[in-house]
Amino acid sequence: MAKVTVERRSDKVAGQLRFNKGVVSYQQQDKVIQVTVTLVSGDQYQFRILSQSR
Repeated sequence: MAKVTVERRSDKVAGQLRFNKGVVSYQQQDKVIQVTVTLVSGDQYQFRILSQSR
C-alpha cells in the first residue's frame, strides 16, 4: 500500500489514500516522503521513501 501510494500520489505535499485494508497518509519533505500505513486492524507502519523526480 505504501508503494502504491507513492506511485499514485498527487503533486500535493501531503495527502491520504484509502484502501480496503486501511488508510495511507503521506507527507513529502524535500526529497523524502514520510508514509504512514494504518491497517483496519489498528496496526500502524511508517516508511521513509526517497522521492524520484517526476
